[in-house]
Amino acid sequence: MLVQMRGARTLPRWTVLSLVSSLLCVACAVREPDGAPLGVQRSTAQAAGFRLCERLAERASFALTSDADVSWASLLCELVDLDRFTRPPDFPFVAKMASSYNRAAVAPDQPGWFANSDFAYYLRTDGDEHVLMESLVPGAITRLWSANPSGLLRIYIDDRTQPALEVPMRDLFDGQLGSPLAEPFVFDAGNGKNAYLPLPYASYARVTVVTDEPLFYHVGYREYAPDTVVEPFSRGGLDALAPLVEQVATLLEEPSVQDDLTDDLARATLRLSAGAPTQAITLGPRVVRKLTVRGFDPSARALRGTRLVLTVDGERTVDAPLGDLFGSGPGLAEHESLTTAMAPDALTLRWPMPVGRELRAHVEANGVPLPALTVELRYDAGLPAAPRLFRAAWTGPRAHDAFRNQDWTLLHARGEGWYVGTQLNVANPSPAWWGEGDEKIYVDGEPFPSHFGTGTEDYFGYAWCAVAPFARPYVGQTRADGGFNYGRYALYRWHVLDAIPFTSELRFDLEVEHWFAELLPTTLHQDALTLFYAAPGATREQPAVKLEDHRIPGFLLPVFLPTPSYTCR
Repeated sequence: MLVQMRGARTLPRWTVLSLVSSLLCVACAVREPDGAPLGVQRSTAQAAGFRLCERLAERASFALTSDADVSWASLLCELVDLDRFTRPPDFPFVAKMASSYNRAAVAPDQPGWFANSDFAYYLRTDGDEHVLMESLVPGAITRLWSANPSGLLRIYIDDRTQPALEVPMRDLFDGQLGSPLAEPFVFDAGNGKNAYLPLPYASYARVTVVTDEPLFYHVGYREYAPDTVVEPFSRGGLDALAPLVEQVATLLEEPSVQDDLTDDLARATLRLSAGAPTQAITLGPRVVRKLTVRGFDPSARALRGTRLVLTVDGERTVDAPLGDLFGSGPGLAEHESLTTAMAPDALTLRWPMPVGRELRAHVEANGVPLPALTVELRYDAGLPAAPRLFRAAWTGPRAHDAFRNQDWTLLHARGEGWYVGTQLNVANPSPAWWGEGDEKIYVDGEPFPSHFGTGTEDYFGYAWCAVAPFARPYVGQTRADGGFNYGRYALYRWHVLDAIPFTSELRFDLEVEHWFAELLPTTLHQDALTLFYAAPGATREQPAVKLEDHRIPGFLLPVFLPTPSYTCR
């Protein structure tokens, strides 16, 4: 069975959605920051999304012109454009992933559901070519990953007989092809090979490899409605995009440059303390572009024991430990990604937050002194016509009996929105490998997940386990205690170009599998933060986390016994 046909679901009603969006926005009064009116053909939602791309193009002296609904330039901008998550997609699409997961996994109630050995499984084999992915409608490849790239990679764009790109797979992932098929779009992360450059296609795409090595792979892609006009990838078009590519690359390499692009933002400060744990501000229709917290206790116990709750227009949208919300936990792990940053004196969040009327911040603590915090907001005027609210939900610590494989639900959300990020914190009590479990993401009630992974570390962009910290724009391991696999680990994955839209619900399950359980019962402690945008009124199936759960779970000292699992040094 074709990979993309597993759990196939009906495409959204594209025409109806577009018509409704147009009707909602036809009377919108939209103005740029300088007060100049925009043409009526651009909606409020579209204007908000175009702003970053327009600024990047202006800095690059690049003309944003295209007859296509989806241009190569617009997809390049999506690599750094977080603004678009505050509204529905301008051109709706379905996000999918093809991977080498073990095909014995057919259904949760069948014996092969937790089958391992997730390599050398392909869509099909044509002659000497293993087909990794195939799509028959307009779309774009958004992410490539492999633990062991080998052989000859071929990517067919619209032409079914002649590849648009034919290169040694390792050369691609090692950045040997030159810009933009190189850093920062193509990079190594903890021995995992990642490529995030969009490869759009007008009507057809196929990814194949000629190799004798059993390949681990992911191919993330999106599929638009059949009548969507997409400007396709071509090697000959790379030079024309070079100025814009350079600007996008700068933002990926130095995320703080975003602040220079938004230097006209208004500012406000909320002050929270034991005497005033709740503060509210009436912003009116605004989008908060940057949230910074100062004055915090940097100890791990305080960052985990302090709970921050944000309520927007009466909806509790953020409920998480203070430290974990900013990209790592438990404790302060200095890093900077595209969306989060941690420094000894500042915690920074760059996910945009639409606010229709009021933003309310509340802080409380579990067994730790409550410090005097300042919450600095930088925001601009305007609001998308159909805003999606930023949401962050924490699971609380979970003690998993790793003696048996199980699926742990990180998030089950109902509503319409985008899934944009996962942070996982692990306390591993043994030197054996803890992360063999696959991610399984179900969208809009599909019976089989459209995203079925090949291992926890693969989802987070690395491979073969890793005990050294690393931080990339979209993936990172901000904490790694070392000592083989024993200790605490903190990982993040931000879905930006590869964000997952949903129209009714999304469920993210993560398989828990620990190799040491083959010898002794093992308790693996994990907690996770999930980030998503959803329309007002969206709900989350999991129960709220209690304040007493804001703690650092303890675990036993390592027991070193012979083990069949590999270890990292």
